[in-house]
Amino acid sequence: MTPGLAGSLKFGQPLFHGLVFSLENKFNRHSRSVGNRSRHASHRVPIVGLILTGPPERRIADPEWGEFLCGASDACLHLGFQLRLVGAAGKAPDQLSLRLLERDACDGYILFGGTTCNAPTLEAWPEDFSTPVVLFGVPPGRTSKLQALLEIDHEAALRQAFDYLDALGHHRLSAFFSGRSAEAFRDHSPSDLDVEVHADVLTERQAFRRAMVLLETSPPPTAFLTSSPILAIGIRRALEGCGLTLGRDVSIITFDPSISMLGGTDMAPAFTCIRYSAQEAGSRSVELFAALLSSRHEDTLFDTMTPKLVIGPSTGPLLGKKSHEH
Repeated sequence: MTPGLAGSLKFGQPLFHGLVFSLENKFNRHSRSVGNRSRHASHRVPIVGLILTGPPERRIADPEWGEFLCGASDACLHLGFQLRLVGAAGKAPDQLSLRLLERDACDGYILFGGTTCNAPTLEAWPEDFSTPVVLFGVPPGRTSKLQALLEIDHEAALRQAFDYLDALGHHRLSAFFSGRSAEAFRDHSPSDLDVEVHADVLTERQAFRRAMVLLETSPPPTAFLTSSPILAIGIRRALEGCGLTLGRDVSIITFDPSISMLGGTDMAPAFTCIRYSAQEAGSRSVELFAALLSSRHEDTLFDTMTPKLVIGPSTGPLLGKKSHEH
């Protein structure tokens, strides 16, 4: 088992050990399959290191990361690459260890930031570190060292959400976004709306408790925006506790990566959501990696994904006000 991955799992977590072991077995089988197909070829199979960040149990339980992993795996299989899960936790939760990356000796790496934009940073990233790196998410500081960047167009996505809420008559909003996604949210919030950002809300329980407090303020927010459906569920629970009706008394819009095993883009959303395909993001990240290998680029390569606003039952006109047609 990968030292950086299994080593951070505590004793007494057989379920997570089993999940990690199953994942690694899958990619070991995939690697052998790729190796067998290319055994008679004259070139070596490129190795893509998909970096595991944070506690493995949290990543495994993250459906967005799981979808990204599936997309990256399919793209590697199609291109004849080997995909390797790499554990490289640094001294801080948002850092990676360059020493551990060098030990794995991959041909390049993919960093996952996702819609939360909480991609890690590299400790003391030296000027001569020329290994290809693809980042999905908001760039962590020193963008000059990134050789490829796949971004979600947060500005376009948030503009859709703000315009829709404005048309419904909602002008007092609370947003639950964390890390660099909170910074992106503040940067793109329109000045004519009263938007309060809460960057310390990370779990369903925290969202529930914070929403309960906010709903008791005067005047309370009439709409919420969240970085994940988990936080939206916490807010919905708070609304029920206050005797309020979702979509009538208070509206919610959330970022929501389409999950293929739950129906993906064909599934009617539980919330009005800003939706994108995390599986497509994984595939496009590997394609960027392939572009880096085919020819070295002095400048950073950029690619952008624009999510779309999908209307669900969690939004409605502000009571007492007529909405404009969207």
